[in-house]
Amino acid sequence: MFKPTKYAVKAGKGTSTNSILNAVDKAMLNASVGNFNLIKVSSMLPKGIEMTREVAGFHGEFMPAVISKATGSESELVAGIAWGVKRDGYGGYVVEHSSKGDKGQNKNFKADLKKKLVKMAEARDEKLKSIDVKYSVVKPKEGEYGCAMTVLVYLP
Repeated sequence: MFKPTKYAVKAGKGTSTNSILNAVDKAMLNASVGNFNLIKVSSMLPKGIEMTREVAGFHGEFMPAVISKATGSESELVAGIAWGVKRDGYGGYVVEHSSKGDKGQNKNFKADLKKKLVKMAEARDEKLKSIDVKYSVVKPKEGEYGCAMTVLVYLP
């Protein structure tokens, strides 16, 4: 069983005139996770885990991650993650959210993320001692595909 001791939160964005796939690849590279195989997982921070800034590993390594991604060829694309440590300090929770629209539709994005996280903790009768948010925004130009991506990667 994989027991992560660290996690990193990274955000990236990318555009391509070729395809959404190429925009996603550029967003992953921009977020420093483009040379890894990300495995989508759910949203629990285990007890004792610590945050780090660097994502280190070998080319092609499999990495569990909470992934938020918005793709498209029109409008503003936003993808983000909120995470929080439980008040007792033993682990925490992670939520992801993505949106497509204009700036008016996305103006409450950060508040929506925080609200989702608080509701997740409340569903477990928990309180959070901290809440952090990271998100990425991209607005593809005409003729472009775009991807906004934010990931929380679990590391050994």
